[in-house]
Amino acid sequence: ETGVINYAKISAGDGTQGNFGSETELPGFPGTGPNGYDHAAMEILTYAYFPSVGTYTWGVSSDDGFRVSVAPSVGEKLNTVMLGQFDGGRGASVPGTLFTFYVSKAGYYPIRTLWENGGGGANMELFSVLDDGSFALVNDAGKPGSIRVYQAASVIRPYVASASPEPGLFAEGRTVSAAAPIQVVVADGSAAVVDSGSIKLLLNGTAVTPSITKSGTQTTVSVTNKYPNLLPVGTNSATLVYTAGGGAPVTNSWNFLVGPYATLDAGMASPVGSGDPANPGFRIKTYQLDVTSPAVGTAGGNQAQNLVSFAEQELLGLFGPNVASTTGFTGGYYHESGVVNYDKDPSNDGQQGNFGAESLFPGIPGTPVYSSPTDNFALEVQTYIEFPSAGYYTLGVNSDDGFATYESTGPASNYALKVNAPVSISGAIGAVSAGSDEGGIGLPLPTTPITGKLVYAQPPLADSDITNVADVTNNIVLIDRGTVTFTDKFNRALKAGARAVIVVNNRDESSTDGILPVVMTGVASPIAGVMVNIHDGQKLKDHLADAGGVVVSLGQDPTPKLGVYNSGRGASDTLFSVVVPTPGVYPIRTVYFQGGGGANAEFFSVAADGTKTLINDATGQGALKAFAGITTKPAPTLSITRSGADLILTFTGALQSSDTVNPAGFTPVAGATSPFRVSGGSTGTAKFYRAAN
Repeated sequence: ETGVINYAKISAGDGTQGNFGSETELPGFPGTGPNGYDHAAMEILTYAYFPSVGTYTWGVSSDDGFRVSVAPSVGEKLNTVMLGQFDGGRGASVPGTLFTFYVSKAGYYPIRTLWENGGGGANMELFSVLDDGSFALVNDAGKPGSIRVYQAASVIRPYVASASPEPGLFAEGRTVSAAAPIQVVVADGSAAVVDSGSIKLLLNGTAVTPSITKSGTQTTVSVTNKYPNLLPVGTNSATLVYTAGGGAPVTNSWNFLVGPYATLDAGMASPVGSGDPANPGFRIKTYQLDVTSPAVGTAGGNQAQNLVSFAEQELLGLFGPNVASTTGFTGGYYHESGVVNYDKDPSNDGQQGNFGAESLFPGIPGTPVYSSPTDNFALEVQTYIEFPSAGYYTLGVNSDDGFATYESTGPASNYALKVNAPVSISGAIGAVSAGSDEGGIGLPLPTTPITGKLVYAQPPLADSDITNVADVTNNIVLIDRGTVTFTDKFNRALKAGARAVIVVNNRDESSTDGILPVVMTGVASPIAGVMVNIHDGQKLKDHLADAGGVVVSLGQDPTPKLGVYNSGRGASDTLFSVVVPTPGVYPIRTVYFQGGGGANAEFFSVAADGTKTLINDATGQGALKAFAGITTKPAPTLSITRSGADLILTFTGALQSSDTVNPAGFTPVAGATSPFRVSGGSTGTAKFYRAAN
């Protein structure tokens, strides 16, 4: 470009954009693909001449964003100073974004400008503000006072041409892998060659021994980070020091964030080769809700909540009957011998995610009467993955909507609300948490459940201060939905001394909202709570007068998540890393959920070079093998801790109990999941517990 930066979508007939008019076409646009001007970026490199010391004001009118920076060289990636930016989307702005900087020495300065356009309109003007307040396009030869710029310079200093991890990620809060290599490429200057023997690389303040190679005018400095020598989680710093042409040392430092990773429990692994070759792949359970009530037909009705906790309870059947089509399922599970690469409608949706060639979700479309046959469903995907060697692995799920992946054969407690007494209604009840981790107003439900007696608020709606404070204090309060905000109800429960809140939904089958409980939103309140549907709420009320009342527990599954996306979205990747401490076959469980709209799910691994491969892809190079069963089982485990008067049994395998220590007397504890709570404070026959395969 020998003239000025004054660009717009000329061929699209946009007309005058920004401050100046007389625009020319954006170079290289429209593109040859279907996007035209959209999803685009442009880099503008130049040398600007500032004739005197002093303060200068420049401006950019842009649609969408931009960044202008100065550095020792136009290609410098580390030692840069940002002069101005607009980091977001906008229409053509007038006058635009103005920014002021001070030039301490007259001369030629390398300037780099980045421009980006997401979609819609597009323009870019680069200008300066003159002493009289008027604007002049940079390099406008016909405008006195315009800053002159040049495509090349006679003297180019040595510079860092690239750095990895990318320095800009830190400011954006984006993380890199704990196994990410550190690599810097330093380019020679026009008259000063980088001295390879002078190069030093420090990681978190400690000198490391890098690999140093030179090709042409570029010197590559690199360090690999491999298991067990991984980068520490959190903020890391890297510093490169070098000299060129006998000059003074040049120091460049930058920070980057290393994301967290999980370490798999080797105690849950079976030996390599123990995957059942006759049973490859995955066991899949599909559960779908018909969420719209008969009274409103196909109009209205809320959808399944896009939450892992909702999906877990949906899979338990706590929100209604299963209307998924289970033809081809055995014992409630579908055997997928291939890969998890599913879409709700492969023939019409086109390629979703990374791989294409999707299959239908097992059991979908379902057979709901009122709601969509491809909405409101959840999947449980159970498998055993063979990790052939110890090391650092990156896995990924591309999903629409969300998911959670665990090292587990099953959930410890995949419910939010459990009735402990009376026995006649004991067990889990479908409930939606109001925790801030679920998008609600309250505290997150704890992994150690809140247990207490249930007390009905007076007044029941908590539309004024609760009057039965003595009963509510240090217990769990039951409040009806309606009249006042959820925040008001929570705050009044807190004021009355309640430990937690259960809100009973007031929507029944005649409501266009449907009867499902929802996430309670509003102004935050520092107390935990859940919502139940109107029928479950009435069941609780019916037993409040029973001897001993109703005793409930509120909590969430303590099983650590390896990876999670706990909301709705279009088809997108979530990558997560794990350390495998010893080779073996590990139990991996993934829960997927779909609220409404598009739906897809892929389960894959990511190689060090970024290549993605579906897990259990028989044709994929380096694909991890998956098995729906194993030929040997890991040894069961059992540990015991106290919670008040209760005992908490944490176990793997199957929990069994007996009144004696005679091995022949042990029988399975029906429905037991880890951790299992044994109520204390009672006397009677001794009870013995063990974990077994």
